[in-house]
Amino acid sequence: MKLPVAVQLYSLRHEMEHDFVGILEKVAELGLDGVEFAGFGGLSAEELKGHLDRLGLKPVSTHTNWMDLAERYDETIAYHRTIGCNNIVIPWYEFPDEKAYDTAVKTFREIGEKLKADGFSFHYHNHDHEFKIMVNGKPVMQSLLEDCKDVGLQSEVDTYWAHEAGVDPAAFIRTHKPSLIHLKDGNGGHDLTAIGEGKNTIAEILDAAVETGAQWIIIENDDPKPDGITDLAKSMENLKNKFHF
Repeated sequence: MKLPVAVQLYSLRHEMEHDFVGILEKVAELGLDGVEFAGFGGLSAEELKGHLDRLGLKPVSTHTNWMDLAERYDETIAYHRTIGCNNIVIPWYEFPDEKAYDTAVKTFREIGEKLKADGFSFHYHNHDHEFKIMVNGKPVMQSLLEDCKDVGLQSEVDTYWAHEAGVDPAAFIRTHKPSLIHLKDGNGGHDLTAIGEGKNTIAEILDAAVETGAQWIIIENDDPKPDGITDLAKSMENLKNKFHF
């Protein structure tokens, strides 16, 4: 069984600064099924939807700053409705102390209640600190999912940063059953690679994703080399040839 594959467009941010639509076209040419946004290139929702429809790319999800959801909720949701995107992901939050954690939970619960009522799926994307910082005797990631469970918060697990924090990504997937999975590889720290070129447990992650019924595999590379498109092409090639996915 093969799950649909998308790319987090942050991986292609440098190229997209100069040719947003042209890079979407290259993503489609590489055979990806969808995209996860980290900004919309200044396009109106109607313009973006037109390009996605033309290219046959699904708008899987967006990385949306929590402040946009807290302060510009109606505008943010209207854009998502127009492009047909149902998954909203908070990509980052700092947790320097328990007070910051409590503030995050309060904010996330308020946002989650609105998203749930409006029929959107709500996700949080981790880095490594959410597994290293403890709150109430548990890692922040575990506490966050527990404290916001009733408003529908799910993990969008970044498998590389989980692995870097000493967490088994496949085991995490089997426990929490995230619908969106960030597939990322590297050799430690910020030495990131194309999928299959680093030390992450890619085969086990893909097996767990299929077993648990994940909806999307989303390729991401924070620092692709020599460039985003070349790196993405290599990742797609390795998914097919190394992992038969």
